[in-house]
Amino acid sequence: MVPQPDYYSSLLFLYPLPCFLPVQSLGFSFIFGRRKRIAYEDIVKATEDFDIKYCIGVGGYCSVYRAGLPSGKTFSSFPNLVVLLLSGCGLNGSIPHQIGTLTNLTYLGLSLNDLTGELPLSLDNLTQLEYLSLYSNRLHGSVLPEIGKMKNLIFLDLGNNHLSGVVPSLLGHLTKLKTLYLDGNQINGSIPFEIRHLENLRLILLNNNNLTGAIPSSLGSLTNLTSLRFGRNQISGFIPPEIRKMKSLIILELSYNHLSGVIPSSLGNLINLTYLSLRYNHIRGFIPPKIGKMKSLMRLALSYNHLNGVIPSSAGNLTHLTSLTLQGNQISGFIPTKKGNLEKLSNVDMSNNLLSGHIPFHLGNLKEFGYFNLSYNNLCGAIPFSIWTSIDLSHNQFETQSRAPSEPLDYNKDSCSEIKGLSHCKKRHQIMLIIVVSISTTLLLLAVVLGFLFHKRRINKNQPVETTKVKCDTPNSA
Repeated sequence: MVPQPDYYSSLLFLYPLPCFLPVQSLGFSFIFGRRKRIAYEDIVKATEDFDIKYCIGVGGYCSVYRAGLPSGKTFSSFPNLVVLLLSGCGLNGSIPHQIGTLTNLTYLGLSLNDLTGELPLSLDNLTQLEYLSLYSNRLHGSVLPEIGKMKNLIFLDLGNNHLSGVVPSLLGHLTKLKTLYLDGNQINGSIPFEIRHLENLRLILLNNNNLTGAIPSSLGSLTNLTSLRFGRNQISGFIPPEIRKMKSLIILELSYNHLSGVIPSSLGNLINLTYLSLRYNHIRGFIPPKIGKMKSLMRLALSYNHLNGVIPSSAGNLTHLTSLTLQGNQISGFIPTKKGNLEKLSNVDMSNNLLSGHIPFHLGNLKEFGYFNLSYNNLCGAIPFSIWTSIDLSHNQFETQSRAPSEPLDYNKDSCSEIKGLSHCKKRHQIMLIIVVSISTTLLLLAVVLGFLFHKRRINKNQPVETTKVKCDTPNSA
């Protein structure tokens, strides 16, 4: 009997892989691959029937750089295997069909490799599986409906592959599932209604696909959800007001879709939300005042929609807000003068709107300003001097201020009288210079001509009378 090692009683780390090396421990078998070296003595202690001939490339402290299965060994040789983690090992080729013989497997991690081909149908035999990660490979084909048979599954990550087809409705059978990552694929079709059955779901990432259709209102039943990311798809329709029931939600990301309608005022119920992104959609209407109830909000991105109306004064209640982007809308009215406690605000972009009035001076007291863009509005008045960090106030109607830097105030009304160096002022100065030079040259030429004529007249007066008569009579004789 091989003695159990002190440290590697349950895990074996090899560097790098492929490395299929069985490890016996407490009646279980583990095959681990991680980018970490392990001493040869530890492998001997942790492995039955181990021979150094199965190790390739030893050096230094007899560190094993590579190991392979003994001749004749296949997956079926390890019926008690419960953990197979070979992430980041440089594996290529397809996932072998024989993997379905590991019926006791609970953890299967093959992410960050170069695996190709389709998901093997034999995966449906792994009914004890709790953790399945095939993230970041080059797998193609569809998401197998048979995955719905893995009813013990808690974690499923098939992200960043080339998977296509639809999201199988049978995934609704995975009632223990807490994490579902299908992002970064080519999945199409609509989000299945059956997803409402995943009541234990905490994280769902379907972003960066080709999903269409509407967001099902049944998502409101996922009250344990903390992160919902559906961005960069082709999802249409309204934002379902049932989302208000997801009171555990921390991240809601629906950007780069074709969503329309208005922002439901019921989103104000998501008091734990820290990140809300609805940018690049077709949302209209006004920003609901109830957004001020999201007091945990740190990032609010509503840019490039069709929003109108005014910025609600309740936005001053968002005391944890660090980023506010509203550019590319039709928002009008004044920037709210309510001071609030926006001391953490560092990124503001309200450019390309219809804002008017002046910049509230309390914004000049913010300590964390990094980027500030109010260009292409109708703002006017004086400017708080303390906001000159990565600022763009061009194309407004601000008053001149000699202490202001040049570029941020380009194309403002009367901004050339006291501020030197503005690009449009430089053009104006060039035009004025051309005009002055032209007038001066014309006057100089005129003076020369007049001087010449005056001098000629004096000469004519000193000539004999006869000559003058002859000259004056010449036209009459003709």
